[in-house]
Amino acid sequence: VGTQRTRGWIAWRDGGTLLVVETAQEAGSFGDMGASLQCYSCGDFVELETLGPVVRLAPGETVVHRQRWRIHDVDPAASASDVIASLGLASEVGLSG
Repeated sequence: VGTQRTRGWIAWRDGGTLLVVETAQEAGSFGDMGASLQCYSCGDFVELETLGPVVRLAPGETVVHRQRWRIHDVDPAASASDVIASLGLASEVGLSG
């Protein structure tokens, strides 16, 4: 599943463990049908991906796409909206550095 990220993060919860992958919003054109955020599951694993915009690089040039990963212990009985609110994830995230 691919989409445009609007909040700067994607998360996966398994019981009482929550993985949050955060990245800054980036302007530009995105490949793969415009998706800047993707989630893939095949039964054995789940992939959470954030993608940067398409750029053209000359030899020797580089580009950086920074992510911050956080793991939280959460109440497995809590609703997704309660977990999001308790971690302050509802607002957009801007990362620097």
